[in-house]
Amino acid sequence: MVTDLKKILARAGCEPGWLQFEITETSMVRDVEGSSVVLEKLRALGVRIAIDDFGTGFSSLSHLRHLPVDVLKIDKSFVADIEVRGRRREISGGAAIVSAVIGLAEGLGLDVVAEGVERQSQLDFLTKAGCGSCQGYFFCQPLPAAEFEAWVRERRKPKKKAVIEKAAKPAKKRRTTR
Repeated sequence: MVTDLKKILARAGCEPGWLQFEITETSMVRDVEGSSVVLEKLRALGVRIAIDDFGTGFSSLSHLRHLPVDVLKIDKSFVADIEVRGRRREISGGAAIVSAVIGLAEGLGLDVVAEGVERQSQLDFLTKAGCGSCQGYFFCQPLPAAEFEAWVRERRKPKKKAVIEKAAKPAKKRRTTR
């Protein structure tokens, strides 16, 4: 697979760092040692490695610290369960798990991506919790390639700045002491 990937990247003129290889936690756990060897080769090539659906499998945290991983992707089932209730900030089980995964990723020097963000309240919680990246329908529905290209182009256009007139404020008098 790694040899084929090298050829494909060379033919396409792509940098390996532009590619992120995602492996689900469940599939990785089936053969931790074999997966680790392949992931090491991909990472040595310059490809970023992400564990997808983190928290849904049965991986041991001791394996996580030894795997060549760059990113943990928090499963959407935990993001869907994010709720913060009341002034005392009682948090749901999903919010507690998400916070713990963000802390774990930070402690291991990994990036974190929250999957399945669908509401502003989820985004607000994730931002406050220190989540670096989010994805989900809140930002955009899945699109065919041509529509996606147009969507990206539209967002790259510089926005017209609104002209804001500032009200002239009288200068403050300076107090002098003698």
